[in-house]
Amino acid sequence: MDKTTSTGHREGRLRQMTAGQAASVLLPAALILALVAVWQMADRLFGIPPYLLPPPSSFLPTFWTKADLLWHHTWATAFVTLSGFAIGT
Repeated sequence: MDKTTSTGHREGRLRQMTAGQAASVLLPAALILALVAVWQMADRLFGIPPYLLPPPSSFLPTFWTKADLLWHHTWATAFVTLSGFAIGT
């Protein structure tokens, strides 16, 4: 079998996503975005002090600018947690 047939078959399978499969991905993503938007609007509308509940716009950019540092610490925390479970069982 040549590469074009194999690649074409693979692309065809990716395009065959059903509406149910698309909805199972898009609906949770839309819900998360809606919750963040409501959180941001509620913060501006009700004037919630940032020390009590910071708006998403104040900390979400940090996830992009410090992504490497956050992933490093996430993996370190996951390793320690899983090690503790392994030792404890």
